Amino acid sequence: MSTSAEIVTAYIRRGLAPVPVRGKKPIAGDGWQNLRLTVADVPRYFTNGENIGIILGEPSGNLTDADLDCPEAVAAAAYLLPETRSVFGRASRRRSHWEYTSPAAKTEKFVDPRRRKDGEDAAMLVELRSTGGQTVFPGSVHETGELIEWEPEAEKARPQYVAAPDLRAAVARVAAAALLGRYWPAHARHDAALALVGTLLRAGWQAPDAERFVEAVARAAGDEEPRDRIRAVADTAAKLARREEVTGLPSLAKIMGEDLTATVRGWLGIRAEAPAPTVTASAWRSADVLTLLTAEPLPIPFLADRLLARQELALLTAQPKDGKTWLVLGLAVDLALGRPALGLFATPGPLRVLLADEEMGYGKLQRRLQRLVKGAGLSDAELAVLAENMNLRPQQGMTFTTDEGIAALVAAVTEFRPDVLILDSFAAYTSGIDDTNPVRRQFYTRALAPLKQAHNLAVLMTAHPPLPAKEQHADARKRPRGGGDILAVADRALYVEKVSEEMTEHGRTVTVTLGELFSREAGGLDGLCTVTIEDTAPDATAVRATSGEAGGLAAVLGKLNACQREILHVLRQQPDGKLYQPTLTAHCEAQGFDRSKVYYPALNGLEALKRLRVLPAIAGSGKSGKWVQLTEDDDD
Repeated sequence: MSTSAEIVTAYIRRGLAPVPVRGKKPIAGDGWQNLRLTVADVPRYFTNGENIGIILGEPSGNLTDADLDCPEAVAAAAYLLPETRSVFGRASRRRSHWEYTSPAAKTEKFVDPRRRKDGEDAAMLVELRSTGGQTVFPGSVHETGELIEWEPEAEKARPQYVAAPDLRAAVARVAAAALLGRYWPAHARHDAALALVGTLLRAGWQAPDAERFVEAVARAAGDEEPRDRIRAVADTAAKLARREEVTGLPSLAKIMGEDLTATVRGWLGIRAEAPAPTVTASAWRSADVLTLLTAEPLPIPFLADRLLARQELALLTAQPKDGKTWLVLGLAVDLALGRPALGLFATPGPLRVLLADEEMGYGKLQRRLQRLVKGAGLSDAELAVLAENMNLRPQQGMTFTTDEGIAALVAAVTEFRPDVLILDSFAAYTSGIDDTNPVRRQFYTRALAPLKQAHNLAVLMTAHPPLPAKEQHADARKRPRGGGDILAVADRALYVEKVSEEMTEHGRTVTVTLGELFSREAGGLDGLCTVTIEDTAPDATAVRATSGEAGGLAAVLGKLNACQREILHVLRQQPDGKLYQPTLTAHCEAQGFDRSKVYYPALNGLEALKRLRVLPAIAGSGKSGKWVQLTEDDDD
């Protein structure tokens, strides 16, 4: 563990201005704001377990601290503050300090008007701190005795650049959501949500912004029906579009109180209620160029590491019967439970998954999911989580090439608010159109693109390769049918190819490779992954991936070649070049070759090369299994 002096030295080298603190108060005299320590000064100022304060604003490169002083603000911040990886807190209030670089930011306090009489500490909701202030940083001990600590991977992260007006507006929204959440009514919450939404939309807020704010209020309040509160936005927007009456400021003031409503209006910059504006689903906003050029790039928001990311479309192409649907269902179950996807790809926790499968009816989907659930050995509690986080839309004759179909898709996403949307398959949902029909492109531009942006979705869509032809591209089996159009809009293109299929005691074991044709950003797959779809019991199936690290393909091929050499060596030792297959299998397993991932692919490869052939059971041999025999094409 680093000492205080080492931590202070590291802060100085990062361009920050530390000051010794006892509790929360600087102890460097009245002029502490002007203190600028060098590394040589550290032993003189930090001698006896002092806490570490960082002078904010200009002395520390325009460092600005969003200090969340209550649980409601911490809950709301996750939905309303700009993303930054520089975040810290303590055990009882994690993620309570969000750090930014924000030139010209001004210190501002947001307090609960009903608690002013109890003192500033009791009334404080959020404080935006900049020049003239300081914050006690990690490496210190809070007055409760808790360590002040960085969030994982945050210690060396650069604070995100945010323009001062934008940061102030975001912090004000957090404060407003925290205040509303603190006094959110125990009853008539639906009415409160409608009044709040009406106020926001009439003030010119766009629907996605209103949804995020209402959800932040609901989460801050511990509201058990956040989805209902969010749906109020779409309902109210539709009424406004039809010029129907909606509730607004007067109703909100009646429910929440005049004092709270006036405070919230002030923080949000909402004036007296105006006539309803025209509400659109999105607005054409400009980006802050200085942010783009100078801020540390945010990480790719993966929901399944290297596979699926928010606001991206991933295509998964596979031949029929190559295990695509099993892989997708297994992936969906893992995402909804918050488990590593396919046992290999990290996830941030349980995710909401909307799975639309136009290739399978209810019965087939039910049977497959039940096999996966039993194969995973889920508890009753895990089943409840799965049921809460997964929304299934089995085969219903739906198509997304019509206005009605696109409207149904938008409604489903708006209602369920998934993190991941899975569509199986592209062909099924665009059926009835020619491969060159521009309607297929409209499916993306009119449906998928707006949805993944407005709802911060990761989209996975399955596809089939082109039908066989005499002259085909070498990668034809890895590309979607009519692939030029859809590949042009995909962010990641994945493919599945079957390696082997073997009948086993409980059913069968299918081995496939999962590869990547391309990804438009770094962070994709390195080499191939091996995915095994195995019937582990008469009523259970497991889907798991292995490998995927850099050099994984070379390693897999090396093992396959070694296993093939061993198989040929053993067969050549037999008088007639023939051996009982279970005996050969057991020998190769004893040599360290995994049965499903290496041995069967190696055996199938040799058979395809006509180096050996697999024979049925031989009458009179006393053995019921298959045999393996060298062919005349085998040579040493």
